[in-house]
Amino acid sequence: MPHTVLHIGMAKCASTYLHDNLARQSIAFGSFNGFDALSPLVDEAMVRASGYRYGALTPSTVDEVTRKFASWKLRMAQPDVQGSNPRALLFSNECVTGVYPFPARFVSNGSFNADVMRNFQRTAAQLLVETFPEATIVLLVRRPRGWLRSVYNNLVTMGLADGGSTFETQHHAILEQWYALDEIVALYRGRFGEDNVHVVPIELARADPPRFKRKLSAAYGFPLKLPVPFRNRSLPTGALTRLRDLNTLIDEISPPDGRWEAPNTYLKHAIWRFCFEAVMNDAEAHHSLSERFGENVDFFEPSHESVTRLWEGATVLRETLSRLGLPPVA
Repeated sequence: MPHTVLHIGMAKCASTYLHDNLARQSIAFGSFNGFDALSPLVDEAMVRASGYRYGALTPSTVDEVTRKFASWKLRMAQPDVQGSNPRALLFSNECVTGVYPFPARFVSNGSFNADVMRNFQRTAAQLLVETFPEATIVLLVRRPRGWLRSVYNNLVTMGLADGGSTFETQHHAILEQWYALDEIVALYRGRFGEDNVHVVPIELARADPPRFKRKLSAAYGFPLKLPVPFRNRSLPTGALTRLRDLNTLIDEISPPDGRWEAPNTYLKHAIWRFCFEAVMNDAEAHHSLSERFGENVDFFEPSHESVTRLWEGATVLRETLSRLGLPPVA
């Protein structure tokens, strides 16, 4: 059996950056259904966890999601995937440890809540261990203040119209479960073994890039190269302020109702795709937008209460930062 590595998140912790770099380092991989090969599992986990009429990453119906997952599971069992190939198999999807279905993000009292998030996290872990029982787990994490900022910026890019305080009030329970690192790490250590679960804070990448690369290489089991510097960067907050105003207008014209097929969802998804392709992954376009709109210092600063609540479930991060000689707060 080849060495199997599952990079499972978290969201907004440089996963897209690593996707691009590792996809170019193809010598490290065996044969599989693409680098971001866990999407069918993520969607199936969401359906099983909630009875949600769609998956997490797609507007496909429950039946379509389940058929796709069954086909994917069969493919993962083929000899050329988990057979005799000696090279490492690396599968990744940052949504495995937490995902907020696209239409549900805009409906404050919809069918998606913290209990569904917890059920999803547990279901995803169980499906992973059933499929890859001997895998190594890699989890990239970050301090809660920076994570909250990045999540909020991303949600605004995807269509959220809420201001910062409203965002924290309406979404805090989902955010706390999404960020429940102690619970998530225990979940995976219980299934894959303590020594097979690697927690790496992305703050190490800035504080000590060579050490960050060594830690990830040790976790993955092969040397890591990181030549691609720019991926999935948040829009400048000056531009995000304008976009948030646009989202408010869209909601006034067509109020969100949690459906993928709603006009509101279609438009917001198209705007996000445009931002992702045209600005967030284009350094020159990002620089031009920054020059034009600048930064808005009042855009969003997480409250002390929100940050404290997230830290309460992140003892594993505090301990990891301490072992690395990094301050717990920055």
